[in-house]
Amino acid sequence: MDKTNDVIRGLLVIISHSVSLYIITTHKERVRHPAFYWFVVTVLASLIISPIFYAHGFTFRAGGLSYFLLAIIYALAFFLVASGPVMRNVFIFLFYVAFFMLAATVASLLGQLFLNGNTLGIALIRTSFSLVFCIIYPLYAKKPLMKALDEINREWWILVSFELIAFLTISLLSFLGTFFFDSNSIYLLFIILVSFLIVASYILMMKIIILLKRESGFRQLEAQQSILENELETEKEFVESAKRFRHDLIQHDRIIRAMILDGKTEEALSYMDEYEERIDSSSLHDWCENRILNALLCIAARRMYQLGGEISIDAAVPDDIAIKRVDLTTIFGNILDNAYASCISVEQPFFSFRAFVRNGSLYAEIRNSVDDDTRWQDGLPVSKKANGGIGLRNVRDAVNRYNGILEMKAAGGSFLTRLVIPFLNEKDL
Repeated sequence: MDKTNDVIRGLLVIISHSVSLYIITTHKERVRHPAFYWFVVTVLASLIISPIFYAHGFTFRAGGLSYFLLAIIYALAFFLVASGPVMRNVFIFLFYVAFFMLAATVASLLGQLFLNGNTLGIALIRTSFSLVFCIIYPLYAKKPLMKALDEINREWWILVSFELIAFLTISLLSFLGTFFFDSNSIYLLFIILVSFLIVASYILMMKIIILLKRESGFRQLEAQQSILENELETEKEFVESAKRFRHDLIQHDRIIRAMILDGKTEEALSYMDEYEERIDSSSLHDWCENRILNALLCIAARRMYQLGGEISIDAAVPDDIAIKRVDLTTIFGNILDNAYASCISVEQPFFSFRAFVRNGSLYAEIRNSVDDDTRWQDGLPVSKKANGGIGLRNVRDAVNRYNGILEMKAAGGSFLTRLVIPFLNEKDL
């Protein structure tokens, strides 16, 4: 009967882990690895752990070996499923492990105080804690936590370090507390006090996340403001150029008309060629119907002409495309700005832009010259500017909001950016 109880205790631990980790995963991860995946993990863990408990009982050595094997099994299972930044997934996994260690310690103390140390009762208390976690976490904690964590980039080491310290603190209290406290009730009160401190620390951690999120938002707004200011400046230049050309056009028309009437056709043609050469082809060029993208392309073309670079632009994007204007500015403004920055550092710059709409999606391909010293981090090139890298992260976030695809790669002095952005429905705009 004791061995049966030990096996039941082990199975309760395994089932609690499987269900809890399934709850922790995101909807996207569940689609890729549904509940059946965690059922297979549960069966595999049971086949490995149950014989240990049946042969040796729930002793300190058997329990330690079992928890070590479970940690390996569930860590591999979780990281195989998890998507997104690795450090974020490490943080979430440690968050759950710390909770489980705390729940196991409190359950053990409650069992000693009220159930005379009944091992099966302790297992049931621990399982009830996991059940409460599975109910409260998705209802109140999961959405705000994941939303906040999605905004964190290079600051992951702060959160992971904090979580690792919390986990080690709880682990040390669990194993060393019995050597320093003769009374289980005092030990329980001490654990409860430490739990409150840890919860307070989590609240502080969330405050830090919110502050980091706001800082990231401010940086994004500054980047968008800079792009919009460039766009406005280009529009002003466009209007001023149009006024000058309209004013001068009357005079040029009179001169050309006089030449033709005098029979000086060759001289008139030569005059027209000379006049066209003076016109900045980037100033009054309509690259596409979309006003936002056209303004950004005017900026890029003018800059590239000033560098003396080779330019190729083919854009067929309508003005009524169902993508927010701010997102268009964020995506293409940052990409074109980075393309120009890359072209500055090479001797023979080139720039190619192609965009079109097909089957409800915007397709774009941008090629530009780049030096061979391109470093990468988290799928994005590392900026050489001080405090750089914000723009491309904003691009990726904007593309992800439309469930789009962003691909970047560099080879042979050429940097390639590919975009596929599905349109949102009008109700989502």
